[in-house]
Amino acid sequence: MRDTTIVGIDVGRSAVKAFAYAEGEKFPLVFPSLVAPAIAALDEESAHQLEPETVTIKSGRFYTGEAARLYGGAEHASGLTSDWVHNDDYEILLRSAIKRFGAMGVPGLDSAYLVVGTPSDLFAAERTSLEKRTADICGLETRSLSQPLGVYLSHVLSEIGTPVIDRHRDENGRRTSYAVVEVGEFDTGFMIVKEGVHQVGRDDIGPGISEAVRNLQIALRARKHRLSLVECNEALRTRQIKVFGQYEDITNDVLTAIAPVINKIVSKATMVIGNDAKSIDGILLAGGGAYATYHPLRDIWNHVVILENPRMSVAEGYLRYAKSVMLKRMRQHSGNEMGTNNAEAKS
Repeated sequence: MRDTTIVGIDVGRSAVKAFAYAEGEKFPLVFPSLVAPAIAALDEESAHQLEPETVTIKSGRFYTGEAARLYGGAEHASGLTSDWVHNDDYEILLRSAIKRFGAMGVPGLDSAYLVVGTPSDLFAAERTSLEKRTADICGLETRSLSQPLGVYLSHVLSEIGTPVIDRHRDENGRRTSYAVVEVGEFDTGFMIVKEGVHQVGRDDIGPGISEAVRNLQIALRARKHRLSLVECNEALRTRQIKVFGQYEDITNDVLTAIAPVINKIVSKATMVIGNDAKSIDGILLAGGGAYATYHPLRDIWNHVVILENPRMSVAEGYLRYAKSVMLKRMRQHSGNEMGTNNAEAKS
């Protein structure tokens, strides 16, 4: 059990974010949730370069990530519809993540412990299906958690999977309470944990940053810049576009495009968290849109905390959870061995 490889994969609607941990080394992975049918490579070198990003399933061969964009012409992320657990895109992206880890040299993937996630609005309905299908696809022991729960776990568990004491209990020894706001591309997940208990009935969802991407695309087209949604998504993060070989600053366009979306997210957060804001210990902010929403939320609540590397917080939480599971199993195994040794000594 000590040498078990662990993997945490957040199959998001716009990108796959993941970590693997094996033999004391941590491996990060991020690639766009882009899928496109594979075409015959132009030459042997191209085929070799594309192989780590190419996946074969029953319905055919597919490019993923940047290969899907550059060679397959994919112009928008998979989006992963409400039945995403059962469609081909999920299998393709999941297999691609495992394959990419293999290409990175991660050992023990054939017997790894895997944690995967779902958007919060799909978690209750799809958790069991997700675990079963993922296990069927990968042949691995699998656990599924909601994306906001991953954020929470990345805050309250240490890098080795042990509880961070001052984040579990306050100065008087009382169990801590948190709200989570996970701002993704297609949606924003909300979750509340009161005194260590996940308030499942309070889970909610709001708009994501993708609405701002569409707003930006319309604004840029009005200025004769015809960019795909994938390109606009990148421009929203970098606040620049390349025009005739030169980068052009589009900060004003980005701020205009994102403002109405931020207002909606803040309004939803106020509705979900409002009554509990004063009694909780912190509001944990994560996801790809965390930086854009930090100051508007901080203006309302001064105990908003933006997590380190917020885009990867969900996958980080999954990894730390998996480590905690392995630690628990090691302790149980050690306890069983001690019991056996004591029994043998008495006999």
